[in-house]
Amino acid sequence: MNKSVEFAIKSGTSISPEITQDEFFEKMEELSVKLYEEAVIEFQEALNEQSVLKLLDVLCDCKVYLAQLEHSLQVIGADTVGALKDVEENNLTKITSSQKLGVKWLEKALYDGKPVDKLSSVHLEGEDWYCLHNFDGKVIKPYDFQSVDLTQRVAKVSFDEPGRDIDHSIYANEW
Repeated sequence: MNKSVEFAIKSGTSISPEITQDEFFEKMEELSVKLYEEAVIEFQEALNEQSVLKLLDVLCDCKVYLAQLEHSLQVIGADTVGALKDVEENNLTKITSSQKLGVKWLEKALYDGKPVDKLSSVHLEGEDWYCLHNFDGKVIKPYDFQSVDLTQRVAKVSFDEPGRDIDHSIYANEW
């Protein structure tokens, strides 16, 4: 079992399968929002101080929070593993090995008035990869980008199910 999940279970901050929808979202707000707000402040402090040690601490805290959030979603039946796979695959559609397509994305973005800074290229393992970046350096979606549909990943979500079995073996992998 992942140590972050083990901590949540043993400290009583984990949710139970018997939780109602209202209780679930109250718990998410009570724990998660406050923790993430604290992490943002600590992250900014680490940047201001240029402290790698503090950045590492914030990273570890965030990974613990995310592991606990993932556990909570899995307890109610969300397929977080499949959802992450879907999102990662979908993100890869924002890049192309075709320079011609990359240029087409750039021309369309500029024509549409999108805040695009440049068409970036990266040479990796003998191949060039292209994507659009905005002025903040964020990869932006090309005009033909299709958003991921996570509907099937929450199809089994339900609340207030006493006795629901939870397979804790899915938490065996550390990040």
